[in-house]
Amino acid sequence: MTSIEQPWDQRDDESIHAYLAFVAYRDLRADRSIDAAYRAVRQQDGNKRASGQFTEWSQTYEWKARAEAYDAYMERRIREKLEADTVGAYERDLAAYFDRQKKLSAAAGNAAIGLLTKANEGLRTMKTSTLKPLELASLFRAAAAVASAASDAEAIALGVDDLLKDRANSIGGGK
Repeated sequence: MTSIEQPWDQRDDESIHAYLAFVAYRDLRADRSIDAAYRAVRQQDGNKRASGQFTEWSQTYEWKARAEAYDAYMERRIREKLEADTVGAYERDLAAYFDRQKKLSAAAGNAAIGLLTKANEGLRTMKTSTLKPLELASLFRAAAAVASAASDAEAIALGVDDLLKDRANSIGGGK
């Protein structure tokens, strides 16, 4: 046997029988008792009480403290796993959001280009009786607004604000 790495590992002075009895005790969790561990090891049902040997082992090898240390370790591992799963889900949702933003910004950009193209065509072929100057100006304003919204959406999707802040911080010394 080697030296103890964790409190719930087998101790150098602990026999395999004593250790297996401890493992049965440790793994009972909420129903943990020396009597229940004794019945689990002996594979007995009912109200059979633990032998004096089990009671002695539990005291000599500090079963209660070791089992509590194991419980704390397992709870910490479970919490870490849940946190990692939560972070992973958040990152997947964020990636999907950015993907949708890229598609929306591309569609809005294409719409703006289409509107601006139509406005230019209207300008070239403008007949004073067909398109009034105010209508043409409104068309240009609408196209410019759509182009601006598309640009903003693309900047969000690409994280341009964060990139610019990072760049400014690197240039300005992190101010």
